[in-house]
Amino acid sequence: MALALFDASRGRLFAASILLAALCGTVAPSNAGSPGMTGGQVSEARLVSAVREVAPSTPFWIGLRIDLPAGWHTYWSNPGDSGVPSQVDVRLPAGFAAEPPSWPRPARITEGPIVVYGYKDLAWALIRVTPPEVLATTNRPH
Repeated sequence: MALALFDASRGRLFAASILLAALCGTVAPSNAGSPGMTGGQVSEARLVSAVREVAPSTPFWIGLRIDLPAGWHTYWSNPGDSGVPSQVDVRLPAGFAAEPPSWPRPARITEGPIVVYGYKDLAWALIRVTPPEVLATTNRPH
């Protein structure tokens, strides 16, 4: 899944990609109580930003919001006894830097004798992005 974020040629939030590692649990949540469940998207991911415009060398935060259906969960970076850690693959324009995602404290989820750590209903990953010292500002939309 790719979500629009930033277009360096315009100096505004528009079109870089943040790719979710679907095979790593972020958009493929678990429902241990549903044997025989097949694939298909069962969660919704949205990208939000703390800013409308980006300033050179001024860090800003973006958030990945993952809404999960009732009865489903996704895993934390340490999934516990089973599961695969959630991962976010951040791809930005040249000169931009992103710190590793920050995840809130997970819930302890018990599945019979197994304990996993993750999120039910809603998960957030916060990512701090730092733009380069120089941003192209030509062709800005009005």
